[in-house]
Amino acid sequence: MKLKVNQIPGFVRRPDPAARAILVFGPDHGLVRERTLALARTVVDDVEDTFRVALMQPDALKETPSLIADEAAAIPLTGGHRLVWVRGGGPEVAGPLEAYLDAPVEEALVLIEAGELGATSPLRKLVEQADNAAAVPCYADDSRSLETLIRDTLKANGLGVDADAMAWLADHLGSDRLVTRQELEKLALYMGGPGTVRLEDAMACVGDSAAVALEDLAFATA
Repeated sequence: MKLKVNQIPGFVRRPDPAARAILVFGPDHGLVRERTLALARTVVDDVEDTFRVALMQPDALKETPSLIADEAAAIPLTGGHRLVWVRGGGPEVAGPLEAYLDAPVEEALVLIEAGELGATSPLRKLVEQADNAAAVPCYADDSRSLETLIRDTLKANGLGVDADAMAWLADHLGSDRLVTRQELEKLALYMGGPGTVRLEDAMACVGDSAAVALEDLAFATA
């Protein structure tokens, strides 16, 4: 199934039980990781629980295409539902996942954490067209969602933010969700307690993640 943008937050908090496999993908790697972890925790409290969580790389499916189905069918020694977490969304995942979706395990969730996938990607097409799977795209925050993220994160730390500081933060954050959260947590630590973030506070503490992203691109290209 293909989710609409306004459906994603609710789905991440409480996934549709019909989705026995969920693909989280997109260019915002921080948001991909954030949503993947949130979805994983709807199945298990501890994502490091080796009895209930099976981690695998896509390369493992080249040697053992049935690995997704095998791990999903494994019965945890400690009881509870099983989480199969595939870290990577290469084309080698599509065939094994399609076979699994033909006979999924109700007590298991297959979670695929991927990078950017084009509309013609076999894996993305498979998941978006399946009735028992869901695709969760992760794109960079737009201005509205970014301002909401800034305001909510600062509020959770007992902080307000004035208009000038908000405008500056929105202009210098947003290229990656994880980086944005880290910068805001650093700002909260810098403020040292309840209060209002002003422009000079934001400028003194927060880096320009957009510039960092462009610098990374330049180095990669070189």
